[in-house]
Amino acid sequence: MREQIRPLSGFTLIEMLVVIAIISVLAAMLFPVFARARENARRASCASNLRQMGLGLMLYVQDYDERYPMLGYRAPSGQRVWFQNSANWPMLLKPYGVTRQLLQCPSEPTNGSSAYYYGGASGDYAAQISDYAYNLYLATNRDSPQQGQGGTPGVNMAALTSPSLTVAFVDYISNNGHNTGYTSGKLNSSNNDSTNCITWPASCHSGLATFPAGIATRHLSGQNVAFADGHAKWFKAEERGPDSVYNKEYSQSLSIYNGVTPASISGQSPTFNPQP
Repeated sequence: MREQIRPLSGFTLIEMLVVIAIISVLAAMLFPVFARARENARRASCASNLRQMGLGLMLYVQDYDERYPMLGYRAPSGQRVWFQNSANWPMLLKPYGVTRQLLQCPSEPTNGSSAYYYGGASGDYAAQISDYAYNLYLATNRDSPQQGQGGTPGVNMAALTSPSLTVAFVDYISNNGHNTGYTSGKLNSSNNDSTNCITWPASCHSGLATFPAGIATRHLSGQNVAFADGHAKWFKAEERGPDSVYNKEYSQSLSIYNGVTPASISGQSPTFNPQP
């Protein structure tokens, strides 16, 4: 008796299309969740970097008569030294555990700013990697006409109105072509850094802190901040612009005030102003 051959069973074309459609829908739903989970991990790693930088800053302050790192100094020849040699904050904090790895935000993979000469010798470009900016108002001694540039120490910790509300380090960008590693939370005329709040305070106005576009929102629409007492926290921000003055887009914090904002406006909110 001849054995009956049974046809092979399998998916029909319609069934395969249905399965593919279901997988596509699930992938579309899950991939953003996975991306958000990865960014949450990077945000936590960045916050850990800033906490360790804050601890290193506290150790430095204790060793130097409770003064924060200065902006720069004058070499024996009289030439002002900003970042070319050892008087930059990454170099000053290097003995306190602020390593090259800590200066790299995991959400900002670029190599870093050419403003940094982390090795301490002129021409050492090995660690142009800092993705964080230091509060210019902590580096600047307001009693000095040189504003911290001529060897005068930074602000004394005792002079701070509230160290727990005073910004020390903030998420920034490393290679925008204008980053000096400092910020006072207010964009200048080139819409990049904000040193003009120190040099030309009349050109700055009180209000929420502003940064170059994309900086304050790289961690799930927010940025990490380390404070003058060593702790770190995430704050929400948003992209805005183009503005009416420079016609450029920018990032704005929703909680942190810039360095020229008085306490009557900032209240108990975080601020770049050590003495509001």
